[in-house]
Amino acid sequence: MSSFAAERRATYREVLAVRQFRALFVAQLLSLVGDRAAAVALGVLVYERSRSPLLAATVFGLTFLPHLFAAPLSVLVDRMPRRRVLVLCDLARVPLVLLMLVPDAPLALLFVLLGLVTLCEVPFDAARTVVMRSVLDDDQYPVGVALSSAVYEASLLIGSLGGGLLVAALSVRGCLLFDVATFVVSAVVVRLLVDEHAPVVEPDEQQSGLRQTLHFLLAPATRRMLWLALVVAGVATGAEGLSVTVAYSLGGGASLTGVLAAAIPAGTLLAGLLVPRLLTRTQQRRVALPLAGVTVGALALCALPVGVPTLVGLWALIGAGCAVLVIANPVVMAAVPDAHRGRAFGICSSVLMAAQAVGILAAGTLADHLSPTRALAVLGGLGAVALLPVALRGLAAAEGAADARHEVVAG
Repeated sequence: MSSFAAERRATYREVLAVRQFRALFVAQLLSLVGDRAAAVALGVLVYERSRSPLLAATVFGLTFLPHLFAAPLSVLVDRMPRRRVLVLCDLARVPLVLLMLVPDAPLALLFVLLGLVTLCEVPFDAARTVVMRSVLDDDQYPVGVALSSAVYEASLLIGSLGGGLLVAALSVRGCLLFDVATFVVSAVVVRLLVDEHAPVVEPDEQQSGLRQTLHFLLAPATRRMLWLALVVAGVATGAEGLSVTVAYSLGGGASLTGVLAAAIPAGTLLAGLLVPRLLTRTQQRRVALPLAGVTVGALALCALPVGVPTLVGLWALIGAGCAVLVIANPVVMAAVPDAHRGRAFGICSSVLMAAQAVGILAAGTLADHLSPTRALAVLGGLGAVALLPVALRGLAAAEGAADARHEVVAG
């Protein structure tokens, strides 16, 4: 009873009033805005020089690939002061982007530079997350995660449009210089407003290894929450990967593609902001499985002969269920000691990226043999099967608790 009474719902104003979180929030915002603009600008540059849609698409693919190598890079966060990692990652990206401005630079060089720029995001995000966990208390941290997630989803939602407008207004060169400026300002903000946050060094070096980090991540409660997040991320990303195919199969073309592509991040943004604001930490953990069920259920309903507005609503529900990821982050960070959080963040990022890749591959394979909407329904069914072990374990735990209460009453 006392643990429930101790929990409270922190407000967004309260979280934004924390100086160091506010600095991290601004740094993340600057980084995302600059990166989205630079990705669009580089995509335009590559297409103008090559006239190859594949090479232009490769630009956007390279913004995700380095996260597969997140685990080894994130170890830096457990070895160096976290503020230093943040500043070095920002400053390292400045010369890399400037090199992209070299006239007639080979496309292969541009791809390598973009990959290296994205690679710097991995320890930056890990350090930002670990510092955020340190400066916010247990009730504030889920709200801080929600704000960070909202910024990310909003960048996906408006990134292409905003990047296109910036390219039109500033030119490709101007967008890349704008990206450089965001990194410089971010580094200054972090250096002036964020404390050093030296990592906790454990006396036994072996205890800081991969095996011990996995031990924390694979604890039953943490493992179940991670599994929910992986399943939801995988099937939701698979649905996003079919947005073009679904739109054209319904005769909607490019306009419907844009609406569907925006519906999932919009649903994630809204639900991600509401869940931590309206629910306590215990309540959030309780709704994690139902939220995952919303995603797979909405996918399954896509096979029904519904109109386009209803389909868009279902896609927004797919995104709403992704609020599970906002719930999972605080659970994982609470289960892992400070000395292991950088590595833990990297492992989770790598596994999450792998789950998204599997989701896209599965969705594409299904769509090759079925209609796009039926492929989505089957993907939802596979997701439901994957959630079944967690659901059964939760049911068994509930029955065990009910039996225990009955014995107490009978006694």
